[in-house]
Amino acid sequence: MIKIRRVFLHVACLTFMTIAVADTMAQMPDFTKLPFVNKADSAPIADLIRNGVRVDGKAVQCWFPKDSMSHKRMREITHMIDRGIKGANKFIGAPLDWQELPPGKPITFYFRRDSFISHGSWAGFVSIPFWRIRDDKAPWLHEAFHEILAPRKICDLLRKEANDSTAASDGELPEWLGEGLPDVLKLEVARKEGLSEYDVFSDSRNLDFDSAFRARLSDEHTRKVLPYIGFDRYMPELFTNERPLYASAFYTGSASFVKFLIARYGLPTILTVNANMDECNATLKKLTGKSIDTLRREWLEAMGI
Repeated sequence: MIKIRRVFLHVACLTFMTIAVADTMAQMPDFTKLPFVNKADSAPIADLIRNGVRVDGKAVQCWFPKDSMSHKRMREITHMIDRGIKGANKFIGAPLDWQELPPGKPITFYFRRDSFISHGSWAGFVSIPFWRIRDDKAPWLHEAFHEILAPRKICDLLRKEANDSTAASDGELPEWLGEGLPDVLKLEVARKEGLSEYDVFSDSRNLDFDSAFRARLSDEHTRKVLPYIGFDRYMPELFTNERPLYASAFYTGSASFVKFLIARYGLPTILTVNANMDECNATLKKLTGKSIDTLRREWLEAMGI
């Protein structure tokens, strides 16, 4: 079965509004139509919509807990994210014909008070712990890229699987590409747009993926990550209590490999691979003329590993 695990200054122009209780159901995501479902999202999102504050931008809609910060600060955050999303779409040349996210549809951000790992949905909304956006430590552009880069082909396949047990397919989606590409693009867009994008694992804002990964290779957990970078399988430890031991190395290593591929073959090539991530390595070989083993070896040699 194909699997995904995920645990991508004119303030006056923004519209500020509070959503009434009666509007709750109209604002809720339709969890029956999601490509994959995080069941823990439903109740906190419903509570936030029922009791929170919504601020609209042109490319984003943000939900904040009521009385959590000043309305001015809510608008500033919304404008920052709006600017980042518009910059992200411009950077990749969106709209692209393979994107799940409809052209012009805002991405919704839910800043929730419950405890969880920030994540996207591939359905146009993102969940981030409120304390992270309050303290300017939110990976908001990374999560936005998850929505921007979601391929319609894969979302359709996942929805079909969810509704028809006979439609299950062998194989898994490449987690290294799914996480590495948003990480590379978030830094490029942040630098281009003059934005601050926080990296959760390094606790920094100007991460060099190559040097960060090399520095971790003396650690036994980092070495265990290497076989999962470049292949169509997920690393089980990333979805257990052992995640903190492996996640930093996996994300920086994946981003380093993606950065290498983009430098060698161009962003349009890697976006095409992303659009066909159910055939990731076959698409890479078709577009580059090289097997994944060769590409990995060249990356590691370029890194001095």
